[in-house]
Amino acid sequence: MADIKSYIKKRASLKAKLTQFSSYLKTAQSCEKLSEVQVVEVEYRLNTFENLYEKYDTLQTDLEALMDDPSEQYAEREDFERLYYSLVASARHLISDARKLQTGGHASEDASSRCFLAEMASTESPTSGHARVSFGALSTPSAPYPYHQLKTLQRGEHVETSAQRSLRRRPERDRASDIAACAYAS
Repeated sequence: MADIKSYIKKRASLKAKLTQFSSYLKTAQSCEKLSEVQVVEVEYRLNTFENLYEKYDTLQTDLEALMDDPSEQYAEREDFERLYYSLVASARHLISDARKLQTGGHASEDASSRCFLAEMASTESPTSGHARVSFGALSTPSAPYPYHQLKTLQRGEHVETSAQRSLRRRPERDRASDIAACAYAS
């Protein structure tokens, strides 16, 4: 029984790496265009991630062999593999689209026009060795009028911010200079 618990803990560690790669990939996909350094980083992380599967397969096979009824373990394997292969395909697609954009070609429609606007800083946690991402200080905006005068919004309504009003009033040619550069933790 102790062996089974040990295997399950090790598998949880490998599944955590799957989640970490998924989070990293979502951040990279939010960029409109990746720099050459960012593409190389995605390639390197993908290579490291692909090596994870062999470790998982060996561990999971041993765990399945220890079980009297391995059907639950087969379901675990299926879930892991579904996410693993999806992430590998997404990363390869991201790299391919980024290379096409760098060579002047056109990326597929999945290459989003979105950009990750929050500026992130990465620091390494001294205890876990994992990268920590911080978004800087957040402050609550103060209203220039009493709280009781705030209007309750109905579904579909929105409040236009002063920045949105300012952008709406500016000529189209000036708006291009306001597009933020894509930055994410390495």
